[in-house]
Amino acid sequence: MNADSVNYLKGIRDPLRPRIRMTSFCNRQCNYCFAQDFLSEDTSDREISIDNLTYILNRLTEDGIPMVGWQGGEPLLHSRIDEIIALHKQYGVKVMLFTNALVPPDIIQSLDGVVEQVLINCNEPLTYSAEEWTLLNQNISSFISLKGTGKVALGINVYDSSMDTDYIIDLSVKHGIKEVRIDMTRPAPSNTNDFIKFSGINQIFALIKQTIMKLERKGISTPHLDCPFPLCTLSEEDKRFVQKYIHDDFKFGACRTGVDITTNANLSSCFCSVPISDTGLRKYKNIWHAWLSLEHLENKIRWERHTKESCKTCRYHTQQICQGGCLGYKIDAGEHVDFAGIKHSQNDLPDHYLEALASAYKYFYKSNYVDCYLVLKRLLTQYEHERVLWLMAVVCVYLNYDAYDYFVKFIAASKAPLISAYEAGSVLWSAGLLNLSQTVMEYGLNLATAKDSGYQRLLYALIKVVKESKKYDEINKYFRMLITEFKEAVV
Repeated sequence: MNADSVNYLKGIRDPLRPRIRMTSFCNRQCNYCFAQDFLSEDTSDREISIDNLTYILNRLTEDGIPMVGWQGGEPLLHSRIDEIIALHKQYGVKVMLFTNALVPPDIIQSLDGVVEQVLINCNEPLTYSAEEWTLLNQNISSFISLKGTGKVALGINVYDSSMDTDYIIDLSVKHGIKEVRIDMTRPAPSNTNDFIKFSGINQIFALIKQTIMKLERKGISTPHLDCPFPLCTLSEEDKRFVQKYIHDDFKFGACRTGVDITTNANLSSCFCSVPISDTGLRKYKNIWHAWLSLEHLENKIRWERHTKESCKTCRYHTQQICQGGCLGYKIDAGEHVDFAGIKHSQNDLPDHYLEALASAYKYFYKSNYVDCYLVLKRLLTQYEHERVLWLMAVVCVYLNYDAYDYFVKFIAASKAPLISAYEAGSVLWSAGLLNLSQTVMEYGLNLATAKDSGYQRLLYALIKVVKESKKYDEINKYFRMLITEFKEAVV
C-alpha cells in the first residue's frame, strides 16, 4: 500500500493540540469556572503579546502542529485580535475556539479562514441580561453561518443536581446544533470555585445522563461527555453509558495530557491539574518535548497518587483505566511544581530519551517517516517505552514495513490491552489494512476476559472490520461473544 494513502489522523485523534491562553480576563464571572486560579494570577500578563504569539506560531509550524485552541478568559476580547487573526493566516495555523460568544458581532466574520471549530459555553438563561441573551443567540447564528452546524458545538457545565438543563436542549434545537458537550464542574487546584465534590458525583451523573438522553430524543446527533469519571462512583450500566458517550474513545476513566501555553508563554496543562511555575516554552527543545515532559509528570499524579484508599487495589486503577476522577481531586491547595520539579519527576526516564522521542514525533508530523523510524529504532535498543512502540508501529504502516510485531509489543506492554488493541485496530482499519486490523484486535481480545473494560467496544470494532472484509461467516462468532458478555454483565 502506498504510504501517502494512509491517513493516521483519521484513525486516531492528534495526540497533541496545544491551547493558547489568549487572555487572562473574561466578561463573565461564573462561580464554577475552573480557570479562576489562572484568571487571578498576578504573574500572568493580561493578554498574550504579539511577540509571544509569533514565537509560538513559529514553533508550531516548525514542529508540524497545524492547529491550536484559543482559550482565556475570553480569547475574542484580546485588544489586538485583528493582528492575531492576520498572524494566524500568515502561519497557516488553524484554531479551535473556546468562547462564551458574548463578543462584538463584527469579530465573528473576521475569523473566516482561521477558526475551524467553535465550542460555545452556555449558562442558564437567568444568568444573562436580556441584551446578553439576545447577543448570545445572535452570535450562535453567526458562527453557524460562518462554519456550519457541523463545526459549532454548544457546551454546558453542570454544577448542581437541581439545575434545570433543558435550556441547552432548547438552544440546540433552535439553532440546529448537532454537537453538545456536557460535563460536571471540576475543581480548580485552589478549590475556590464551585465544583462537584467527589461524594456527589453519582448524583450529578444522573442529571448529566438524563440530559444526554433528552438531547438524543430531540435529534441532537452528537451529545458527548468530555472529561473522565471515577468508575467506582458508577453502576455497571452507567460505566457503559460513559464509555458510549465519552468524546475520547476509551479514555472514560482517565484524561490525556495537553499543553497549555499561557499569556506570558509559560507552560501549563489543564486548568485543574497541578499549577506550573517558572517553566517557559523556550526551555524545551520543541513543543513535543514539553508535552512528553508534562505527560510524564501527570502520569505520576494519575497512577501514583490515590483519590481514595480503595484505588490502591482497584483493578480499574491498577490497569490504568481509571485515574480516580479529575486530577483536581488529587492536587493540594497551594501545591505547584516548577521546572526543576518537572525534571526531577523524570528521574526514571532520562530527559535525553524524551528529547529524542520528541524529535521522532516532529519528524512524523513533518512527514519525514524514514528519520522518524531511525530515531525510534535507536530508542528501542535502550528502553521499550509504550509511546515509542506505538509510534514505531504507526510509522511502519506509513513505510510499508512489517508493523505487526510492534503493534503486538505495544498492546502487550499496555496496562489496558483492550484499549491499546482498539486504538491500534482503528489506525489499521482507517489505513485500509483490514486483515492486519482484525489480527491485532484479536490479539488484544485474547489477552482479556469478557469482564475487562472495553471488551464490548472491541467486539463491535471487530464486527465492523470483518463485515467490511466481507468475511460474513466470522461475524456470528463475535455476535455470540457479545451476547455472552451482555449476559455476564446482567448477572
